[in-house]
Amino acid sequence: MQPRMVYSGAHGCVTRAKMTVHHHMAVMMSEVCVERSSELRESLVELCRGIVDAQMREISMMQSWLGEWYGITDFDPHALMDPAMMEMHDRMRAMPAAAFERMFLEEMIVHHAAALQPARQCRGKAAHQELKSLCADIVRVQVAEIATMRQWLCEWFGVCHYHVDPHRRRSAHG
Repeated sequence: MQPRMVYSGAHGCVTRAKMTVHHHMAVMMSEVCVERSSELRESLVELCRGIVDAQMREISMMQSWLGEWYGITDFDPHALMDPAMMEMHDRMRAMPAAAFERMFLEEMIVHHAAALQPARQCRGKAAHQELKSLCADIVRVQVAEIATMRQWLCEWFGVCHYHVDPHRRRSAHG
């Protein structure tokens, strides 16, 4: 069971920290995509560059807010990274291009979907308007990116009914 998301006080600080870690994981996956740009579809690489740019900008904002609002200036998101994510990151570097593209799309859909519920809750519960605006942007952008990635899964790999199963992490029916 996930902890209840609270958006002010000490719990708000924890939420911002979790969002920062979550963003770092997406950046790491997308950086592998950019590193492999010469062997991947250009449209996917452009999406990956967009994810890196947007999420690094959002990370910077959230880390700034951790300092301004909660006095936390030495937060290291890498210290809270999931070891399984680090292992997947290493596996993705060694995959053949087509396998990488499919895994990236599937994993990023799952990753983005995991951010939507807390971001939607944040829009209504955050104590700071800046955070409400950021959360609204996260929902808008990630819903659109999920739709694009699902379309590519269908067009490129014939996986046309991909959905996230919250109990089994992900599932695909092609």
